[in-house]
Amino acid sequence: LSLPQPLVELEARFDYNAPFEKYMRALNMETGEITVTYSVGEKRVSRKLFVSRANGCVVWQIQCNQAMDWQMWLRFPEAENAEAKKMTESLYSSVSITAKENMLFYHCQNDNGMKYGCMLKVVHYSGDDMIVEDRKLFFKGVSQATVILYPFAEKENADKKQRQIYDFLCKQNNSYETYLKQHVALHRPLFRSAILKLGSSRQNHSNEQLLFNGYRGKVDVEILNKL
Repeated sequence: LSLPQPLVELEARFDYNAPFEKYMRALNMETGEITVTYSVGEKRVSRKLFVSRANGCVVWQIQCNQAMDWQMWLRFPEAENAEAKKMTESLYSSVSITAKENMLFYHCQNDNGMKYGCMLKVVHYSGDDMIVEDRKLFFKGVSQATVILYPFAEKENADKKQRQIYDFLCKQNNSYETYLKQHVALHRPLFRSAILKLGSSRQNHSNEQLLFNGYRGKVDVEILNKL
Protein backbone atom coordinates (compact mmCIF):
# COMPACT_ATOMS: atom_id res chain seq x y z
CA LEU A 1 0.00 0.00 0.00
CA SER A 2 1.63 3.24 -1.17
CA LEU A 3 0.03 5.24 1.60
CA PRO A 4 1.00 5.78 5.25
CA GLN A 5 -1.51 3.77 7.27
CA PRO A 6 -1.87 3.70 11.07
CA LEU A 7 -1.95 0.21 12.50
CA VAL A 8 -5.21 0.66 14.43
CA GLU A 9 -7.26 3.22 16.31
CA LEU A 10 -8.03 2.77 19.99
CA GLU A 11 -11.28 4.56 20.83
CA ALA A 12 -12.48 5.43 24.33
CA ARG A 13 -15.77 7.13 25.13
CA PHE A 14 -16.58 8.49 28.58
CA ASP A 15 -20.02 9.26 29.97
CA TYR A 16 -19.44 12.87 30.98
CA ASN A 17 -22.30 15.20 31.79
CA ALA A 18 -20.31 18.43 31.51
CA PRO A 19 -17.60 19.95 29.28
CA PHE A 20 -13.97 19.45 30.26
CA GLU A 21 -11.75 22.22 31.64
CA LYS A 22 -8.31 22.76 33.17
CA TYR A 23 -6.73 20.66 30.42
CA MET A 24 -2.99 20.03 30.73
CA ARG A 25 -0.59 17.71 28.95
CA ALA A 26 3.07 16.95 29.51
CA LEU A 27 5.87 14.70 28.24
CA ASN A 28 8.44 13.40 30.71
CA MET A 29 11.43 12.78 28.48
CA GLU A 30 13.31 11.04 31.31
CA THR A 31 10.70 8.28 31.25
CA GLY A 32 9.04 8.73 27.84
CA GLU A 33 5.71 9.03 29.64
CA ILE A 34 2.87 11.22 28.32
CA THR A 35 0.38 12.59 30.84
CA VAL A 36 -2.93 14.33 30.17
CA THR A 37 -5.09 15.73 32.96
CA TYR A 38 -8.41 17.58 32.89
CA SER A 39 -11.52 18.22 34.97
CA VAL A 40 -15.15 17.40 34.19
CA GLY A 41 -17.38 18.90 36.86
CA GLU A 42 -16.08 17.45 40.13
CA LYS A 43 -14.19 14.67 38.35
CA ARG A 44 -10.42 15.01 37.92
CA VAL A 45 -9.17 12.68 35.20
CA SER A 46 -5.58 11.59 34.54
CA ARG A 47 -4.44 9.60 31.49
CA LYS A 48 -0.89 8.29 31.20
CA LEU A 49 0.83 6.37 28.40
CA PHE A 50 4.26 5.14 27.38
CA VAL A 51 5.75 2.62 24.94
CA SER A 52 7.61 0.01 26.97
CA ARG A 53 11.20 -0.71 25.97
CA ALA A 54 11.14 -3.70 28.32
CA ASN A 55 8.02 -5.42 26.96
CA GLY A 56 7.55 -3.98 23.45
CA CYS A 57 3.99 -2.84 24.10
CA VAL A 58 1.96 0.30 24.78
CA VAL A 59 0.92 0.77 28.42
CA TRP A 60 -2.01 3.09 29.15
CA GLN A 61 -3.58 4.05 32.45
CA ILE A 62 -6.65 6.12 33.21
CA GLN A 63 -7.53 7.33 36.70
CA CYS A 64 -10.31 9.43 38.14
CA ASN A 65 -11.01 10.68 41.65
CA GLN A 66 -14.58 9.38 41.21
CA ALA A 67 -16.03 6.23 39.71
CA MET A 68 -17.25 6.69 36.12
CA ASP A 69 -18.70 4.71 33.21
CA TRP A 70 -16.83 4.42 29.93
CA GLN A 71 -16.22 2.10 27.00
CA MET A 72 -13.28 1.16 24.80
CA TRP A 73 -12.86 -0.54 21.41
CA LEU A 74 -10.49 -1.00 18.46
CA ARG A 75 -11.31 0.03 14.90
CA PHE A 76 -9.88 0.42 11.43
CA PRO A 77 -8.39 3.93 10.99
CA GLU A 78 -10.65 6.31 9.08
CA ALA A 79 -9.36 7.51 5.72
CA GLU A 80 -8.59 11.22 5.49
CA ASN A 81 -10.08 11.64 2.00
CA ALA A 82 -11.86 9.78 -0.83
CA GLU A 83 -8.61 8.75 -2.50
CA ALA A 84 -7.22 7.26 0.71
CA LYS A 85 -10.53 5.49 1.36
CA LYS A 86 -10.40 3.84 -2.07
CA MET A 87 -6.80 2.74 -1.54
CA THR A 88 -7.58 1.14 1.81
CA GLU A 89 -10.76 -0.70 0.78
CA SER A 90 -8.92 -4.02 0.35
CA LEU A 91 -7.41 -3.68 3.81
CA TYR A 92 -10.75 -2.84 5.40
CA SER A 93 -12.35 -5.96 3.92
CA SER A 94 -9.76 -8.12 5.72
CA VAL A 95 -10.33 -6.61 9.18
CA SER A 96 -11.33 -8.93 12.00
CA ILE A 97 -12.16 -7.61 15.48
CA THR A 98 -13.11 -9.86 18.38
CA ALA A 99 -13.44 -9.55 22.15
CA LYS A 100 -13.03 -12.12 24.91
CA GLU A 101 -13.26 -11.53 28.65
CA ASN A 102 -10.79 -8.68 29.29
CA MET A 103 -9.11 -8.71 25.86
CA LEU A 104 -9.63 -7.23 22.39
CA PHE A 105 -8.14 -8.67 19.18
CA TYR A 106 -7.59 -6.75 15.93
CA HIS A 107 -6.32 -8.44 12.73
CA CYS A 108 -5.79 -7.06 9.23
CA GLN A 109 -3.84 -8.00 6.10
CA ASN A 110 -1.90 -5.65 3.85
CA ASP A 111 -1.98 -5.97 0.06
CA ASN A 112 1.53 -7.46 0.13
CA GLY A 113 0.35 -10.37 2.26
CA MET A 114 1.68 -9.05 5.57
CA LYS A 115 -0.64 -9.70 8.51
CA TYR A 116 -0.73 -7.01 11.15
CA GLY A 117 -2.79 -5.84 14.09
CA CYS A 118 -2.71 -5.87 17.86
CA MET A 119 -3.97 -7.52 21.00
CA LEU A 120 -5.19 -5.53 23.98
CA LYS A 121 -5.70 -6.59 27.57
CA VAL A 122 -7.07 -4.80 30.61
CA VAL A 123 -4.55 -6.04 33.18
CA HIS A 124 -6.01 -4.23 36.17
CA TYR A 125 -9.01 -2.11 37.08
CA SER A 126 -10.65 -0.73 40.20
CA GLY A 127 -14.42 -0.44 40.27
CA ASP A 128 -17.74 -2.21 40.03
CA ASP A 129 -17.66 -4.15 36.78
CA MET A 130 -16.24 -4.67 33.28
CA ILE A 131 -18.22 -6.48 30.60
CA VAL A 132 -17.76 -7.44 26.95
CA GLU A 133 -20.49 -6.59 24.47
CA ASP A 134 -20.52 -6.03 20.70
CA ARG A 135 -16.71 -6.26 20.43
CA LYS A 136 -16.30 -3.52 23.04
CA LEU A 137 -15.25 -3.34 26.68
CA PHE A 138 -17.67 -1.52 28.98
CA PHE A 139 -16.57 -0.22 32.38
CA LYS A 140 -19.17 0.46 35.07
CA GLY A 141 -18.30 2.57 38.09
CA VAL A 142 -14.56 2.27 37.46
CA SER A 143 -12.05 4.76 38.89
CA GLN A 144 -8.83 3.24 37.53
CA ALA A 145 -7.78 0.92 34.70
CA THR A 146 -4.46 -0.19 33.21
CA VAL A 147 -4.36 -1.39 29.60
CA ILE A 148 -1.54 -2.93 27.56
CA LEU A 149 -1.63 -3.03 23.76
CA TYR A 150 0.77 -5.30 21.89
CA PRO A 151 1.16 -4.67 18.10
CA PHE A 152 2.43 -7.13 15.51
CA ALA A 153 3.32 -7.13 11.80
CA GLU A 154 4.49 -10.42 10.31
CA LYS A 155 4.46 -11.91 6.82
CA GLU A 156 5.93 -15.39 7.27
CA ASN A 157 5.23 -16.33 10.90
CA ALA A 158 2.14 -14.28 11.75
CA ASP A 159 0.23 -17.09 13.46
CA LYS A 160 3.22 -18.04 15.60
CA LYS A 161 3.79 -14.41 16.59
CA GLN A 162 0.16 -13.96 17.57
CA ARG A 163 0.26 -17.06 19.76
CA GLN A 164 3.37 -15.71 21.48
CA ILE A 165 1.68 -12.37 22.13
CA TYR A 166 -1.46 -14.06 23.42
CA ASP A 167 0.56 -16.26 25.79
CA PHE A 168 2.44 -13.19 27.00
CA LEU A 169 -0.74 -11.20 27.62
CA CYS A 170 -2.42 -14.05 29.48
CA LYS A 171 0.37 -13.90 32.07
CA GLN A 172 0.17 -10.13 32.57
CA ASN A 173 -1.50 -8.73 35.68
CA ASN A 174 1.01 -6.15 36.92
CA SER A 175 0.29 -2.58 37.94
CA TYR A 176 1.04 0.44 35.76
CA GLU A 177 3.88 1.39 38.11
CA THR A 178 5.53 -2.02 37.69
CA TYR A 179 5.50 -1.77 33.88
CA LEU A 180 6.82 1.80 34.08
CA LYS A 181 9.67 0.78 36.40
CA GLN A 182 10.72 -2.00 34.01
CA HIS A 183 10.68 0.45 31.10
CA VAL A 184 12.52 3.30 32.86
CA ALA A 185 15.38 0.96 33.81
CA LEU A 186 16.17 0.74 30.07
CA HIS A 187 14.99 4.14 28.86
CA ARG A 188 16.64 6.48 31.39
CA PRO A 189 20.26 5.37 30.74
CA LEU A 190 19.71 5.88 27.01
CA PHE A 191 18.19 9.30 27.54
CA ARG A 192 21.07 10.36 29.78
CA SER A 193 23.76 8.93 27.50
CA ALA A 194 24.14 12.35 25.83
CA ILE A 195 23.76 15.83 27.34
CA LEU A 196 23.61 19.18 25.55
CA LYS A 197 23.67 22.46 27.48
CA LEU A 198 23.50 25.82 25.74
CA GLY A 199 23.81 28.02 28.79
CA SER A 200 20.35 28.10 30.33
CA SER A 201 20.32 27.77 34.10
CA ARG A 202 16.56 27.10 34.24
CA GLN A 203 15.76 23.44 33.83
CA ASN A 204 12.45 23.06 35.65
CA HIS A 205 9.76 23.95 33.09
CA SER A 206 7.46 21.46 31.39
CA ASN A 207 7.76 20.92 27.65
CA GLU A 208 4.26 22.28 27.15
CA GLN A 209 5.05 25.53 28.99
CA LEU A 210 8.22 26.01 26.96
CA LEU A 211 6.28 25.42 23.72
CA PHE A 212 3.58 27.90 24.73
CA ASN A 213 6.29 30.48 25.47
CA GLY A 214 7.77 29.81 22.03
CA TYR A 215 4.39 30.31 20.35
CA ARG A 216 4.26 33.74 21.99
CA GLY A 217 7.65 34.60 20.53
CA LYS A 218 9.89 33.82 23.52
CA VAL A 219 12.08 30.81 22.76
CA ASP A 220 14.10 29.68 25.78
CA VAL A 221 17.32 27.76 25.25
CA GLU A 222 16.00 25.27 27.80
CA ILE A 223 13.73 23.76 25.15
CA LEU A 224 16.67 23.61 22.72
CA ASN A 225 18.57 21.63 25.32
CA LYS A 226 15.67 19.18 25.59
CA LEU A 227 15.20 18.90 21.85
